[in-house]
Amino acid sequence: MVSYWGGIKKANGSGVAEFEFDIPQFSGELRLMAVSYKGQSFGAADNTMTVADPIVVSTALPRFLSPGDTVNVPVTLTNTTDKVFQCYCNYCGGRSDESNRWQQSIRKSCCKK
Repeated sequence: MVSYWGGIKKANGSGVAEFEFDIPQFSGELRLMAVSYKGQSFGAADNTMTVADPIVVSTALPRFLSPGDTVNVPVTLTNTTDKVFQCYCNYCGGRSDESNRWQQSIRKSCCKK
């Protein structure tokens, strides 16, 4: 949960008030809310803002593994921008005590869905 109180801000002649704030390490949607007043008149508005890193890496690892278990680990790269990006991934497999370890690299262009 992210919460911030900006205090009272004075609006300019066009009715616009500006403020800046730091968002902690967070990924998700924020709800922005504003309350205004002038004399005996009051108003309120709200809107949402999405906060995310430009490229989000998601994995789905099992909670528990036992010695000797094997697992396929899906990795999802999500582009949260409107720009195409090039990603280069190196991954390897096999057990550390095996001589048949392998490594592979991929290169992919990704666009926002």
